[in-house]
Amino acid sequence: MDVTLCKVITAILLFILTLVFSSIPYFIVARGTRSGRSAQRREWILGHLNCFAGGVFLATLLCHILVEGEEGFEDYKEKARLHTDFPLFNIFVAAGFFIVAFVELVAHKCIGAQNHENTHNHSHVPKAVGLRAFLLLIALSFHTIFDGLAVGLQTSESEVWVVFAAITIHKSVIAFCIGLEIFQGNRDKLVQAAMWLLIFAIMSPIGIGVGIGITSGSSDELARLLAASILQGLAGGTFMYVTFLEILNVHIGHHGQRNVFHVVWALVGFALMAATKLFDED
Repeated sequence: MDVTLCKVITAILLFILTLVFSSIPYFIVARGTRSGRSAQRREWILGHLNCFAGGVFLATLLCHILVEGEEGFEDYKEKARLHTDFPLFNIFVAAGFFIVAFVELVAHKCIGAQNHENTHNHSHVPKAVGLRAFLLLIALSFHTIFDGLAVGLQTSESEVWVVFAAITIHKSVIAFCIGLEIFQGNRDKLVQAAMWLLIFAIMSPIGIGVGIGITSGSSDELARLLAASILQGLAGGTFMYVTFLEILNVHIGHHGQRNVFHVVWALVGFALMAATKLFDED
């Protein structure tokens, strides 16, 4: 089978699998609402799932985004003959963190102003959750483009399928968790949630397409490495902010209920996502 055809097939499979796994949380959230379960019971279930997702996002940050971004930037420094010990990649991460902090501050100010005009005291809560999901979607979209790029840059059929298998395991878990965040923040906006998931699902195929273009033509490798490192750093900063301040802090931090099961579920999510690193090709 032609290598390019293999890449096209993997792009289609990644798109379908991402849509399937990211749609599963909809049935969890919707079923809990339609079955008449008490709000307390539903929030208990979602709280545990959120902690699991927090662990997954933490492992994605520490074991994938930061590691791969740092490796890519070191590769850029070596090929560009840039001799410096200044932690430039960490600056990109910090920039992503503070950009998200600023965006959240402005967004919450706007939400607060709208809420002040509204008699419903908790009307801002779903909007805040929706914002969190949107920020995660942006960060994950950058990251999954690079996942797809890893497939697209392979030069043999066997390498394509090995990398595809590793990314499928990685992205299936991620897709479930981002789907959970999106459907929680858009319970009454199904069309919007579906559009967000379609955007997320198409990112890996885009990365594969870019990889095909690079391997079949000429490109500025240094520019590609630098752009990839900057985007990975910004995505890492976004993950850092949302994971620690928006998810884990809410459920197991100072403002959380300090439920031991929340910690356990976060640990399970972390371990599951970290284990996918074992399948990565060196």
